[in-house]
Amino acid sequence: MTAARPSSSDDAKLIFGTVFSLRNMVRKLGGDDDAFVSYRTAQYKLHFYETASNLRLVMLTDTATLSMRNVLHQIYINLWVEYGAYYIYLWHKRQKA
Repeated sequence: MTAARPSSSDDAKLIFGTVFSLRNMVRKLGGDDDAFVSYRTAQYKLHFYETASNLRLVMLTDTATLSMRNVLHQIYINLWVEYGAYYIYLWHKRQKA
């Protein structure tokens, strides 16, 4: 009997739990100035970027990939701030009308 493959939703929950736990552990051990940036397993490397507004971006890559922190920052600035935040603003504006 083989185990069923977890769904994407289950994967997302596991990644969130892992990131949340590691981030809290880093803050407790290193203080508020230290930041959790990435971790690596035998199969993948997880890169983490958290904005001042607590938006969290995660990217899974090959284990040999260098830090993707700058890439995640650019995704935040060039995509989220430019498009995501703008459309949320428009949606709220339409809801009030």
